[in-house]
Amino acid sequence: MNHSTTLRPLLAVGCILGALQAFIPSCTTAPAPDPATGVISAEDRALAAARFETHCSTCHGLDGKGHGPASMSLNPAPADWTDPDWQDSVDDEFLEIVIAAGGEAVGISSLMPASPYADRPGVMKALVEIVRGHGR
Repeated sequence: MNHSTTLRPLLAVGCILGALQAFIPSCTTAPAPDPATGVISAEDRALAAARFETHCSTCHGLDGKGHGPASMSLNPAPADWTDPDWQDSVDDEFLEIVIAAGGEAVGISSLMPASPYADRPGVMKALVEIVRGHGR
């Protein structure tokens, strides 16, 4: 799946913001995953689990099949994370972008909201793990 045209402006902004972080002191004390090990903190995992249960599951369902209580009125229907073909069609970078910035950022449903934890890399990675976990 080629998302380069849709994602190029978003990725450019992300690169600029990432570069600025090196020069601007952080306003938050939130732990980031260790870049060397990719370890996600327990706090980040807990925030991701709570976000999934209270928000993501309303459309995607607790089972990840896209049949949550709010899915009945959605067109297009939410993605079925248990579908191996769907899992193969998206990479982790795409998932992080759609989770962080919302569906409209990648040309899918504008009804999928952006995450309030977009500035928490550990939470974003933990949410991607939740999506990937439904594909196993």
